[in-house]
Amino acid sequence: MEFDDLTTEWREFAHTVSPFARGVAKAFESCADQLEARLATAYTQDLTATQAASILDKTPGHVRCLIREGKLPNRGRKGAPRFRIGDLEGLGYSAPPTAFDPPEPDSMQIVQSVIDQGDQ
Repeated sequence: MEFDDLTTEWREFAHTVSPFARGVAKAFESCADQLEARLATAYTQDLTATQAASILDKTPGHVRCLIREGKLPNRGRKGAPRFRIGDLEGLGYSAPPTAFDPPEPDSMQIVQSVIDQGDQ
């Protein structure tokens, strides 16, 4: 299951239970919002040439070559290139790197933590 599917599933569940359990629905909506925010951060975080090379299983020199060839946009400056994980798609990598992955969400633990926050 993809994370986007999970947030959609949580929102659909929230809509379904809303007439009967508003607190639960609100908790699921909040969880979906939090997960989406974390995913957005992971996809927009700047990577160095060394990090990008590690993700692609290439050398930093190869990454710099990809910039010169126009295959990889440099979001930094000359001599200090920066990239986003989305820039690496199509270059042999199509998923967020482990180092930037949010932990696998256990939906019940997330919902319980949101409910517990509301009790405070």
